[in-house]
Amino acid sequence: MIVKVTDAPWSEEALFTKAKLYLDRMESLTADDWQFGLWSTLTLELVARSALAHISPVLLADASNWRNLTFALGQDPTAKRFTPSSVASSEVISRLTELSPVITAEIARILYAASEAAQY
Repeated sequence: MIVKVTDAPWSEEALFTKAKLYLDRMESLTADDWQFGLWSTLTLELVARSALAHISPVLLADASNWRNLTFALGQDPTAKRFTPSSVASSEVISRLTELSPVITAEIARILYAASEAAQY
C-alpha cells in the first residue's frame, strides 16, 4: 500500500502549517507577554520537526515501538489505544545537526537552549 506522507500528521507540510499558526499566535502578542515566549518556543520546535520530516518523517518516530514508524508514514494505528510517540526535542536537534549541513553548531546551541527553556 502506498501512503501519501503529506496527509500524515508528522509530515513536513502538516508540521510547518502548524508552526505558521503558532507563529501567527505569537505575533499577536507583545514581546513582554509570557505567552510570547511560549508560542515562539513551540513554533521553533515545530519548524525543527518539519525540517527533520523533510528528510523523512520516520526520523521523528520513537523507535521503541514499531507502530510509531508506521504512524510516521501516514498509516492509521492498528493497535487499540495506541498513542503515537515521537522523539524528544533534543533528539530532533541532534538528528538535524548530523543530517543537515544547514544546522551549524551555533544554530544547534540556540535550538537546544530554546528546548531546555521550554521544559521549565
